[in-house]
Amino acid sequence: MVITIIRHAKVQFQWNSLSNSNEYRDACISYDTSPIIHTVSKERPKLSNNQSIFISKMQRTYDTANLLFDNPQFKITPLLNEVPLSPFINTKLKLPLFLWDICGRLQWYFNCKTQSETRRQTYLRARQAINLIKKENRDCILITHAFFMLTLIKVLKRNGFQIHKRNLRINNLAIITAVSK
Repeated sequence: MVITIIRHAKVQFQWNSLSNSNEYRDACISYDTSPIIHTVSKERPKLSNNQSIFISKMQRTYDTANLLFDNPQFKITPLLNEVPLSPFINTKLKLPLFLWDICGRLQWYFNCKTQSETRRQTYLRARQAINLIKKENRDCILITHAFFMLTLIKVLKRNGFQIHKRNLRINNLAIITAVSK
């Protein structure tokens, strides 16, 4: 079985470099509802008749599937959603974007309840996604999100898949292939 994992297209959104907790929370919500930029600079991935396409419930994966494939038939699952980010602290003090992101992900890593999803929950969701894909018993394309992809790749490796990626970064429209051994 071959699983092709694709990160969604670039989102048309400009983050503020400084924000307080309420502004950061609002920005995260705005990012999640912003449209993608409809350009494909890379070669489109090939889709065969025997492949299933899975996308997350987030609009940007739906739009990316339609950007990459002609009339795609896909299955929507929240199992492929991005790991949500929440402010790591409630403050009116304006902090840099990188601090909000890093501290939020550290809280996720240490399973803090201030984040709406913990690392344990994300790993469970990744295992459920792999079980869903295994039930298909055929090659699949997954269109998902960067941070969730990192967890998904680790869980795929633990499940005996060999991972092939072209570079270390997971840029927009990056393609990573997982092949069962």
